[in-house]
Amino acid sequence: MIKILITGNKGYIGVQLSKYLKKKYKKKVYLIGLDLNLFKGCEFHKQNNIDKQIFADVRKINKKHLKNVDHVVHLAAISNDPMGNLFEKVTHDINFKATKRLAEISNQNDIKKFIFASSCSVYGIQGKLKKNENSKLAPLTAYAKSKILSEKSFDKIDSSKTKYVSLRF
Repeated sequence: MIKILITGNKGYIGVQLSKYLKKKYKKKVYLIGLDLNLFKGCEFHKQNNIDKQIFADVRKINKKHLKNVDHVVHLAAISNDPMGNLFEKVTHDINFKATKRLAEISNQNDIKKFIFASSCSVYGIQGKLKKNENSKLAPLTAYAKSKILSEKSFDKIDSSKTKYVSLRF
């Protein structure tokens, strides 16, 4: 059985992802959710496809949270530009510092794959709309800057144990 830790599992994407994984892989996956539960009571997270739920701040994650985990899907973040601009320090602490720390702990725990929810905001407002991994980066906001810093931090970790994947939605 594959054990997957999903941070931010109670958010919209986390709920949809856990639903998809359980439907597609049925009893082949064991899903562990880690979420602060800020959106408690919101309609989109009433369905629970998580096998084990941890209520915690991603800034306080430690090695024990990753014990026996095979893969990490890191969705937890201050999730938009307006919030990020209002709370730049918190955005930096959660979206970059906690992400970097989680990536390092993942490597220490021999996690096979670390999947990071980045953002197309890293391209800013420039030129043609179609972008790819080689397009110029021009982050304009605290949110976008934190995503780029996180992506770059993965390059500084010895990734012989863990494969890092950044998805720019």
